[in-house]
Amino acid sequence: MLRISLLVTTALAALAAHADCKPLTRFPATIDAPGRYCLDAPANVRISSGEAIFVDAGNVTLDLNGFALSNQGNADGYCPNELLDAPTVGIGITGAVANVTVRNGSVSCFGRGIEGVSACDGCSIGHTIENMNVHQSGSYGIFLDAWNATVRGNHVFRTGFARGVEFAAGIQVQGSGNAIVDNDVMSVVGENSIGIGTSNGNAALIAGNRVQQAQYGFRLFGGSAVRFRDNLTAEVSRAYVGQGVDLGNND
Repeated sequence: MLRISLLVTTALAALAAHADCKPLTRFPATIDAPGRYCLDAPANVRISSGEAIFVDAGNVTLDLNGFALSNQGNADGYCPNELLDAPTVGIGITGAVANVTVRNGSVSCFGRGIEGVSACDGCSIGHTIENMNVHQSGSYGIFLDAWNATVRGNHVFRTGFARGVEFAAGIQVQGSGNAIVDNDVMSVVGENSIGIGTSNGNAALIAGNRVQQAQYGFRLFGGSAVRFRDNLTAEVSRAYVGQGVDLGNND
């Protein structure tokens, strides 16, 4: 009886968690109004350009609920090169909105896994990308151009496998006042491959991240008052390059 009660309680909790969000069921999908949105099943989409999910509004939370968003990947998760070469984005955020959160799921087999752009300085502000598994991306796992944004707790691997890519990064963030915290980046390929990079990153904080297998572990450029500490690297040609104040405990 206790076991049945626990199962019922768990099921009710799961239903309650989904009840306050609007499931996305058709792709490509555009979110054009504030609110909470989610996946309630894996989404294996088929696009050759554009975004699988495009956030075109502010004050949006997109919770993948542990499900995967994949672009035509095979059952074993393999992504053919032509998918990674294409100008596709798994989850895109428009350039003039505030307070968009993307969390709790995986994105694979896109040219860029997650991309947030900005139409002008300070137009995009307050975004959060957290607890995402982003893998097999053509050029960028996570690319975010915003102010006062947070990128934390993400696992990004196998980035830069598009043919002819000259510049690839697991996580690339530009803009002022951003925090990049507690991320794992692995296997970024290419001559100019970067684990975690910043540009125009005034007052950026980079802490507690781990980068393995890239040309540059951390490439911090184009900003002032950048601080970094408690980061680790392995199998990188150059661990830290660019500007920034080393607050210690970086290896």
